[in-house]
Amino acid sequence: ECVRKYIFAILAMLILIFYSKTAIAGGQEGIEICLRTVIPSLFPFILAAQYLCGNLSQSIKILNPLERLCGIPKGRGGLLISGFLGGYPVGASSVYSAWKSGQLTKSQGQRMLGFLNNAGPAFIFGMGAALFANPLIPWVVWASHIICAVFTAMLLPEEKDAPQIETSPRAVTLVHCLKNTIQVLAQVCGWVILFRMILAFLFSILSSATPEIKAAVAGTLELTNGCLLLQTIPQEWVRYLLFTLFLNMGGLCVAMQTISVVGELGIGMYWRGKVMQSLLGSLLCVLLLPLLFPNAQAFTHTTYMVVIAGFGLAGHLWKKYLKNSWHFAKIGV
Repeated sequence: ECVRKYIFAILAMLILIFYSKTAIAGGQEGIEICLRTVIPSLFPFILAAQYLCGNLSQSIKILNPLERLCGIPKGRGGLLISGFLGGYPVGASSVYSAWKSGQLTKSQGQRMLGFLNNAGPAFIFGMGAALFANPLIPWVVWASHIICAVFTAMLLPEEKDAPQIETSPRAVTLVHCLKNTIQVLAQVCGWVILFRMILAFLFSILSSATPEIKAAVAGTLELTNGCLLLQTIPQEWVRYLLFTLFLNMGGLCVAMQTISVVGELGIGMYWRGKVMQSLLGSLLCVLLLPLLFPNAQAFTHTTYMVVIAGFGLAGHLWKKYLKNSWHFAKIGV
């Protein structure tokens, strides 16, 4: 194992030496993305989420139904706000902070990582404005993204008779929140720069690939670069499909950011949740495709067959796993 690591490190150093211009260019682009996009969009959300979760001691009554639906412990509605509105990886950071401060058990926190870590509206609407002529489409994408996250929460298993922690969280100061925010941003930017360098090497290899392939590769590895490359795809409905998929799965870079910010809590059900959310998002995306893009004739013929198959699979899962589950019995379904 150690020998393989040494060999890998040596090969990486040789690649950086022989292709230093590519590495430097990728690093510069990664730094530019962090300065122009990542830090301005994430900083206020991470700071607000840290302060909210650290000082919220009472239940948000308006969120109580959604708490029960998602299996969130009573009085922890602030996690829904940061998980659904904060953007990657604000939700994961908030879950970790809540667990660290004693508001959640470890198993509860690990479960919530599966659905409380999503793309934020600032990112969705910022990118969507450049990708789609119809201003309604970013709203549809955002709504479907949140709906899929909620359904993922309903599908993820809960602890039976999980303990309810009644202790109020210990209040934190703004200085403490700012320190944690800077640490989280440093980790996020580090991963963004690293993956942008990796993409620079991949793009030199895939120079003759189609825009769809380049965007798919980039989006699987790093969300922001993948979404930026969608602008090179001429068909708007293809951009819609890939944009929705990228948002729901997050990409490998977001996964590494999540691992960095959750620390000793562990990754928990993150991977399981993202797979579920991606499948649900793809199904809903295909269902809405003929309504949003009626001219996509080449794809529309298979749409309803996929939707019918998807509903059949959902019915099978309901019958086999969900119908008599404790979670659904608890919320009265």
